[in-house]
Amino acid sequence: MPTFAAFVHTDIQGSTRLWECLGHAFATILSDHNRLLRDAIAACGGTEIGTEGDSFTVGFSSADEAVSFALRAQESLHAHPWPTEAGEILVRIGVHAGEPCSRVRLVASAGHGGQIVVSGGAAEAAARSAGVLTPLGEHRLAPGDRPEPLLQLLPRALADRAFPPPRTLTVRPTNIPPAASTFVGRSREVAELREILPQPAGRLVTLTGPGGIGKTRLAQRAALDLVEAFEGGCWFADLSEARNVRELAWAVATALGMPLAGNDDPAGAIADVLEYRKPVLLVLDGFEALVEHAPATLGLWSRRARHARFLVTSLTLLGVSGEREVPVPPLPAPPVAPGARARGAAEVSAYDAVRLFVDRAAAGAHGFALTDANADAVAEICADLEGIPLAIELAAARMSDLGAVEMLRELRNQFQIRDTSPAGGARRRHTLQGALEWSYGLLSESQKTAFHQACIFRNGFFLEAAEDVVDLSACPDAPLAIDAVQALRDRSLVRTTDTSLGTRFSMFRSIREFGETRMAEALSTAERRALEERHARHFLEYGDLWRARLAGPEAAEAYDRLDMERENLCAVQDRVGERDPVAGARAALAMVEVLVWRGPSEERVPRLERALARLAGQPELEVRLRAALSDAYFGSARAEEAEREAGRALATAEASGVPGLVLRALLQAGNLRVARGDMSPALDFLTRGRDLARKIGDRALLSRALGHRANLLKLLGQREEALRDAGEGLDIARSMEDLPQIARLRVMTGTIHQQWSDYELALRCYDESEKLLLALGSRLNAAKTVGNRGLVLLELGQIEEAVVSFEQAILVHREMGHKPGLAIHIGNLGIARLRQGRFEDALASFEAAARLHADLGEPEGVARARGNEGNVMMQRREFEAAVARYREVAEEFRRLGLRNQEALYVGNLGAALIECGRLEEGRDRTLEGLAIWEGQGAADTSRAFLLYGGLAAVEARLGNRVAAERAARRALEVAAKLSIGEDHANAEIRSTLAQAKDVLKADIPPPPFP
Repeated sequence: MPTFAAFVHTDIQGSTRLWECLGHAFATILSDHNRLLRDAIAACGGTEIGTEGDSFTVGFSSADEAVSFALRAQESLHAHPWPTEAGEILVRIGVHAGEPCSRVRLVASAGHGGQIVVSGGAAEAAARSAGVLTPLGEHRLAPGDRPEPLLQLLPRALADRAFPPPRTLTVRPTNIPPAASTFVGRSREVAELREILPQPAGRLVTLTGPGGIGKTRLAQRAALDLVEAFEGGCWFADLSEARNVRELAWAVATALGMPLAGNDDPAGAIADVLEYRKPVLLVLDGFEALVEHAPATLGLWSRRARHARFLVTSLTLLGVSGEREVPVPPLPAPPVAPGARARGAAEVSAYDAVRLFVDRAAAGAHGFALTDANADAVAEICADLEGIPLAIELAAARMSDLGAVEMLRELRNQFQIRDTSPAGGARRRHTLQGALEWSYGLLSESQKTAFHQACIFRNGFFLEAAEDVVDLSACPDAPLAIDAVQALRDRSLVRTTDTSLGTRFSMFRSIREFGETRMAEALSTAERRALEERHARHFLEYGDLWRARLAGPEAAEAYDRLDMERENLCAVQDRVGERDPVAGARAALAMVEVLVWRGPSEERVPRLERALARLAGQPELEVRLRAALSDAYFGSARAEEAEREAGRALATAEASGVPGLVLRALLQAGNLRVARGDMSPALDFLTRGRDLARKIGDRALLSRALGHRANLLKLLGQREEALRDAGEGLDIARSMEDLPQIARLRVMTGTIHQQWSDYELALRCYDESEKLLLALGSRLNAAKTVGNRGLVLLELGQIEEAVVSFEQAILVHREMGHKPGLAIHIGNLGIARLRQGRFEDALASFEAAARLHADLGEPEGVARARGNEGNVMMQRREFEAAVARYREVAEEFRRLGLRNQEALYVGNLGAALIECGRLEEGRDRTLEGLAIWEGQGAADTSRAFLLYGGLAAVEARLGNRVAAERAARRALEVAAKLSIGEDHANAEIRSTLAQAKDVLKADIPPPPFP
């Protein structure tokens, strides 16, 4: 076979369905497809390597030729006159440069019909081509892969094609990183797990065995192998720091990438997520310290989420109904019989324990190989270490210092395994302990000191943290701290993981627990406190640095970094917060913004409360903490406490006389009033905040003040002023490259345009904000923006596209377990179904939304869903039923004090009464609705326009010429302000506009003589 520099793989999207639908007619289509591709192959100098069904694999001598073929093929396929009954034949094409050839199939499988996907190796050739190149981000193409960049390439004539995200492991996600070292052995256990986990009998599987036996690695390997079997992905939750239900739920929520609201029952919130998600495998690593909580967590989750599967690692069984145990034994090791014949390398290499030792030894000691000369010694080492993987890895890491025979002698001198170890699991624990003691004993004094101090970190650390925290100055001739840490890594006492931010160091739990014991013995109280102070100083400076960058061009990285160091910041607050309240406050504030954007948000309240309780005499920190706590309380539906903290923040700020603190407190107080519907005091607070920000020149807070004020002005119906404030705030944010604020203000501007029917501008705003939010890692907020876009598409009459938007938003909210957003978008989907005339589907959506709102204790949402059911009744011409429903809903909104919603349904009630022939009563309700809108300052909105138009029509029917003409003129005045014309996308608005014009043209008869 010739040597090729690049490869292309193609296949037809939906070919099986086309065969089924078209039968023999598909043969002609396939023949045309093959001819077009072979013409392109010949034109670009390719060699057909193989065909299978409707797919081609083609080799090229250069990446440029491969890219040219892909572009030519897509253009030819698009230009071909395919039969009408088949539609356009869409082919996905993958381009890969370099070996192996089989890789190109994975690249192609990431794409969609009509798309060209290019791997990173062919990127330069794609950039040189005449096509349009779009980065698709980094993706894993197969379990165990590291992420790699993929790009989309399209001919310029087809550049407007849009596709869903690539179909890779990155978008059917797993958070399990590719293994840093070879996975050895366990073929029987992996096969068993792959067989049982997808089955109902595998709903809860517990891997049991002593520490160091390899439960975690086995669970991760099995989960990666099963990613394709679980549409909802495979997720790994590290429970090493969890000690109660809340911390367990937090660890799981973090793994799943979901927020936890402060008023949620944590275990119930996880159950909601798992119940809503597509089939998912959740790996819970290290459950032994949480066994007493298993019934309230795992028991609940397995009952609620019947399609979820749980793979648990634990020292013991959990005692939960349906649990299935898979014991994890030691790796098979060669038997040792005194006086037995010598064994060769070929014989002992058949044992997994030996294979693991050789693999790890070769990685650390370059040139090491298993030979007949050292085979017996290696076999005995593995046998003496009981086949325990962690013990074997620790021993293998020393092969750069010792020969196999010397190592065997030292091990046996260190601990007499065969003579003193008890049997079974206790013996294995003794063996691992002995291996740790032996490996630890071989460390230099400086390495031991580094090992002790590295145990202070939580959830890992970067080398720059080790430089600041690990102090070896007391050790004579000590190396640099980073060199000592690298030495620990070489000896397998520290492990490394590649992250998007660089190489991260961490420890297996059993090693860290061993190290903490040695640290307690080695360090005095003063030395331990000094270590904690160094750890706190580093992470507080780190937290302050990256928190300041949350409002700037590095925002995405800042969120990632603070999120990654969350456990270390928690440790700072927990360890030093009591004796140093300022440090505790700084640690809490460094975490709080990440908790808002990334979750779990429920952690905000206890962290902020604890920091505040200890703080005194620090007005700046107190105001920041109280403002953040007010926001956290409100997010947890604790409105009275939110108002209390906002008031205290403002009082403290004003007492301090520091303008910047007053400004922060004003903004929080104003936002709280907006959320509660207290519009007049809200406007006062936000206007004062805006003016103060101008005065002191704080541009970042001025942008926020303007954004918050724009939102309030929108609610008050003051369009031009709202747009002016939003625009000024956006200009400031852009000049500062404050990406989160740009995203917020683009959403805000979109909602303003949407309220006043500037739909194209609204869509542009939502598109920009969605891209920014996704780049910032805020999928939930991005999904909300997608839902907003759906509402605009509804108004434009693009109902199918709106349905897609709502379904996308629903999918994300289900995955994130966010019930409030889920309820809203399901309700919006119902509105789209109603527009399609699918009444039963619409009612089902409204009923589901009402149930969710009821579960959340949100009477407003329930009432809104019931009101939408009234809209179905109107469409079905069930007018009397609609009258009853609208009356009930309007009364509920009146009781809740939500005047705008009351006005909406009073107006709907008027329309229903008119349809029933009760004209005067309908007119009165229409007037009542208008009075409420006008009282709220929203007389120039599209909703008010519809009511004015309806009023004109009913007055005309009643023969009230003057009143009808007055209402019609008012409707046309509002239409002019809103730029509503006869070409408006919304059919109801077009009809109302025509109706108002007809009223002014008509010769209205006088009312009938009473």
